[in-house]
Amino acid sequence: MTTSSRLTALLRDDPVVVTGRGVVAATGFGVENLWEAVAARRSPARWMEMPKTSGGTRRVAAFPVAALEWAGHPWGRMARRLDLGGQYGMAAAFEAVREADFAGAPPVSERLGVIMGSSRGPKGKWVEGQDLLRAGKRMKPTLAATTTLAASAGGICQVLSALGPGWLVSTACASGAYAIAQAAEQILLGHADVMIAGGADDTFQELIYAGLEAAGVLAVGGGAAAAADLCRPFARDRNGLVPGSGAGVLVLES
Repeated sequence: MTTSSRLTALLRDDPVVVTGRGVVAATGFGVENLWEAVAARRSPARWMEMPKTSGGTRRVAAFPVAALEWAGHPWGRMARRLDLGGQYGMAAAFEAVREADFAGAPPVSERLGVIMGSSRGPKGKWVEGQDLLRAGKRMKPTLAATTTLAASAGGICQVLSALGPGWLVSTACASGAYAIAQAAEQILLGHADVMIAGGADDTFQELIYAGLEAAGVLAVGGGAAAAADLCRPFARDRNGLVPGSGAGVLVLES
């Protein structure tokens, strides 16, 4: 029997269920806002001015996410240490956990795990560290932890006191999907009862746009073209992609 067929048999006999969902996206916060935009075929892509390292700005199509407010938030102290991608992940995880509604009777710490996915990792923190070095300024001690790929997963683990399986998956655009699949496997294999899983990234970074442009996969539009018209993944005449920031997180339970 193949590994995939074994997992299928395990899922049939002992299903893994989704009990919580959280979304942070350009469509707004929450699953409902995302679904309404999808159903209405409404793209939130916008033209934005991106600061350039060499000075000035460049006009790019992007999916802007509204500013997060951490003042008074129960996870605010941890979230503010992370880059924007990590903060998106924490905000989405908080919404997912709240929907799962196990705050009154939380899972045993050793049976609660977190697996997050990120294509690029905490680029914002790497840029922050490089800027400090170039300017000859004192390096922040917190950057030792917040520049690690697993910073977002680690932050969620800490605020939830999760001692079960915990790591970050980075497989480009499939990172979040892999994280969810691996989280389900941990439950099926008996290593956890509850898993927090999903993906989060902040793509509004000059290095990311420059790399995609050099590879010839960044959508381009001239003149007065609407940014929303550039992101058309299933159109025959599409000419590239528009990077999107945000996060999507699920709570999985046995």
